[in-house]
Amino acid sequence: MEQTTISNENQKKHRYMLAKAWNRIFARVIDVLIVTIVVAGLAIAIIATDKMGLKGALDLNQKWRYLLITLISIFISVLYFIVIQRLTDGRTLGLIMFKLKMFNLIPTKSFTLNIIKKEFFLWMIVSIANLMASIFIMFDKSGTFLRDLLFQNNSPEKSTNIGVIFCQTFYVISGVIIIFIIIHMCLSNKKRCFIDKISDTAVVKMVDVNSTDIDSNMNTKMKRAKRNYGLPGEIIGSATDEIDSL
Repeated sequence: MEQTTISNENQKKHRYMLAKAWNRIFARVIDVLIVTIVVAGLAIAIIATDKMGLKGALDLNQKWRYLLITLISIFISVLYFIVIQRLTDGRTLGLIMFKLKMFNLIPTKSFTLNIIKKEFFLWMIVSIANLMASIFIMFDKSGTFLRDLLFQNNSPEKSTNIGVIFCQTFYVISGVIIIFIIIHMCLSNKKRCFIDKISDTAVVKMVDVNSTDIDSNMNTKMKRAKRNYGLPGEIIGSATDEIDSL
C-alpha cells in the first residue's frame, strides 16, 4: 500500500496512524497528574488546616472540607477534560506531549457530547461516588461513615451503612471499567477500545506518514514550518487496516 495518496483534484490525503495503547495510557497518566496537582494545590490553598502547619483561606469544619474538595475536583476535571479538550479540538497536554489527538469521526454528531460519553467511563463514575460520599459525610451524625468507607476491609465487622455500600459499589465498578479499558486497548488489534466506539471517536498519532522521520517531524514537510491539518484524509490502524473496516 502506498503511503502517499493523491486524489483526482491533485490534493494530498494525509494518513495518520491510530495511537498505540501505551501512548494513550501514558498521556492519560500525565493528564491525571496535572489535574491532581492543580486540585491538591487549590485544596491546600483554600482549606489547609493548622494541623498541617498552614493557614487556609477558609475556616470550614471537617465535613464541609470533603464536599468542597470534591466539588473543586469535579470542576477542574470538567474544565480540563471536557471544556479545554473541546476548545483545543481534541487535545490535552498529555495528548500533545505524545503527539496525539482525538478526532470526532461523525461530524454530524456533537463532539462535546462524544467527549462527555468517553470521559464518563474514565472518571465521572468515580466522581459521582466521591460526591455522594461527601454528602453522606456531611450528614453523618455518628461520625463513622468515613472510617467505614476507608477502613472497612480492615474491620472484622462489615458495615451495613447503605451509603458506604453505595459508594464502594461505584468505586468497584469504576475500577473494573478502567482495568477493562486498559486490557481491551492493549489487546485489541484494531487499536480502538469500546469507549472509542461508544463515543464515535478515534485517537490518532498526529504525524504525517509522508514524513521521512515520523518520530520527530510532526506534520512537517521538507523541514518547512509545521502545518496544522484538519480532519485527516484517512486514518489507518496499520499498513493494511483501514478505519472503515473497524
